[in-house]
Amino acid sequence: MKFMKKNKRILVHILTFVFLLAIFTAPVVFAANNVSTGPTSEGKIFKNPLGANATLQGFLKSILKVVTMLGAIVVVFFIIFAGFNYVTARGDEKKIQAATKTFTWTAVGAAVILGAQVIANAIEGTVRQLGTGSN
Repeated sequence: MKFMKKNKRILVHILTFVFLLAIFTAPVVFAANNVSTGPTSEGKIFKNPLGANATLQGFLKSILKVVTMLGAIVVVFFIIFAGFNYVTARGDEKKIQAATKTFTWTAVGAAVILGAQVIANAIEGTVRQLGTGSN
């Protein structure tokens, strides 16, 4: 029974992440597929937020940017939460260990988020360098 509860929690977390990702990237996808270059019936111009030359690379880069910004907010929240748990522990070893665990995994999450950004930039630089043939 515990196995089912644990799997349900993981499934809920994954679905929540996908839902939030869809909410934040849907306007970008909509804009990339429905670009209007002239006035609409209301006399307004709909501009593509990705730029005039929307590419898959640019789309993925904008998704990574959104995930990085959201991740930074979550990291700051959990650092504050871990600090609050340290302060309210009042010497209780179990609470101090829980706060330490929260802080440790927050640091790991921050490293993963920053690492993803660094790896993406390194891959992009390498591909550009190979594409232009320069050293």
